[in-house]
Amino acid sequence: MVKTKGNECKGSVPKLSKETLKEIFRNLIDQDLWVCLRVCREWFEVGVKILWEDPLSWGHPVINVYNDFLNAEQRKSLKNAKITLPRLHNPMDDYSLYIKKFNLSELHDAIFGWLLHTENIDEKYRDLFKGNFNVKTAEKDEITKPIVKMMTLMISHIIKLLFNSTQGLDMLDMSFNHLSVGIPADIVKSAEAMKRAFTDLTWLRVHTNFTSKLISEDRLETAQLQPLTRCTQLLTLSFVRCTDIKQTGRSKKSNSDDTPALIDSSGLYFLSVKKMYLYKNKISPEALTSLVRMTINLEELIIVNNNTEVIIKAISHYCGNINYLALTLYSDTTFVALMDWLSFSHLKTLVLGTHHSKIINFKDRPNQSLGSMLYEIGDQFPLSLTKFDVDFEVTPQQLDIFLQRSNYVFEELGLHQSSGLRDDHLKILMNHAKVSGRLRKVTFDRIYWSSPDENLESQISFEGSSLEKSYFSPKLLSDAEKYINTINSTSVDPFIDPLQEIFRTDNIETMDIDDPNND
Repeated sequence: MVKTKGNECKGSVPKLSKETLKEIFRNLIDQDLWVCLRVCREWFEVGVKILWEDPLSWGHPVINVYNDFLNAEQRKSLKNAKITLPRLHNPMDDYSLYIKKFNLSELHDAIFGWLLHTENIDEKYRDLFKGNFNVKTAEKDEITKPIVKMMTLMISHIIKLLFNSTQGLDMLDMSFNHLSVGIPADIVKSAEAMKRAFTDLTWLRVHTNFTSKLISEDRLETAQLQPLTRCTQLLTLSFVRCTDIKQTGRSKKSNSDDTPALIDSSGLYFLSVKKMYLYKNKISPEALTSLVRMTINLEELIIVNNNTEVIIKAISHYCGNINYLALTLYSDTTFVALMDWLSFSHLKTLVLGTHHSKIINFKDRPNQSLGSMLYEIGDQFPLSLTKFDVDFEVTPQQLDIFLQRSNYVFEELGLHQSSGLRDDHLKILMNHAKVSGRLRKVTFDRIYWSSPDENLESQISFEGSSLEKSYFSPKLLSDAEKYINTINSTSVDPFIDPLQEIFRTDNIETMDIDDPNND
């Protein structure tokens, strides 16, 4: 290979279109992509944008690079806070332009890691933000007060840099934890910065973890939805452990249909949203109804939340396009409310679970187990439903009655119960497949994978239960596979933040090269 003075590729390097290069580069791990950036100018210009889409996942090394793009005033304020900064480099490009995935919690961790790595913070404070840390207490302590100031300043400056520089975010994860300090108020109030950051946003997750006593109320204020009015391209919306949605500017008058008033003055609507995930939020029934109404074009809804009946009634009024529903049944859910909506829905997939996977009853059927009512639920299934999944106990007899009453509509069935499945269950499923000719997949023994949020996983999985694996005799299993293409356990858990996308997580220790032309 020969590099010319203009850094153009010649010789053995093939001349590929930019679109082809993009497709190739997106399939490379970050380390290999970084090598490609060194080949020539053309490859650099295509690859640098892909490499720097999700830099916060790299951890503390990325902070060194972003420090190069802070202005003189910002660098001066950091030095006044006793932060020692590395020497300025001559970066080959403005990497802050290309960020597409912003994770607030990752930024906090990266900055704290950088302060430790650069010895701005003594190693003995490595666990400062763990355990019983409280930001208000730390701000009053003479030892920890400077550290909190360092964190606050650096987070503020880096957020301003990224939100003012980005050419448009695709994914925004507002995950607050005990060292969160929030988005600077001047950025939130900056229409230009927020428009630049949010106009093209397609994925949004807000996780405030209200259960933690370590999080102060003032930092939860940054979870309000007012700035998100500009998210006109939003497709996926996820709320995890959030408190009441702020409804500033709310009209005092009720709408003519007596439904809760929306945020009239802000024009807050999520009409573009197709997927929504709700997990254990402290949101009032009125706010939940408003939220559902703002997402009237929903196609997929996953709920791990109390006030489930409020949500069911809301989607029955406003969301006629839902084809996928994963619903965790709480004690406030009534059989009548679910059935009234189910029979008129256009569902293709229905997943029913129970809190902690314990058998519960519907509020209006206190003496009946869910398994004994399964055939009644099946009576109301729409003809469009082809996939059904449950994680409560179902006996072979209950399963048999249910399948006979459901008009053989299923292509996929999931049966996940703590006692496991046995031959009697499989015989019924095999006979169903013979008659219907449509059943192609059966899953069982859902394996609860190790979630990054262990607390979240413990709330969802078979907590306190003694799990028994299913067992089928080899001959019966062989016979059943003649009629059912797939019979296996599954690691897919629809109730553990299924909207959380996989980010690029390759660690890059050295993420910039000084431009030799600027030496």
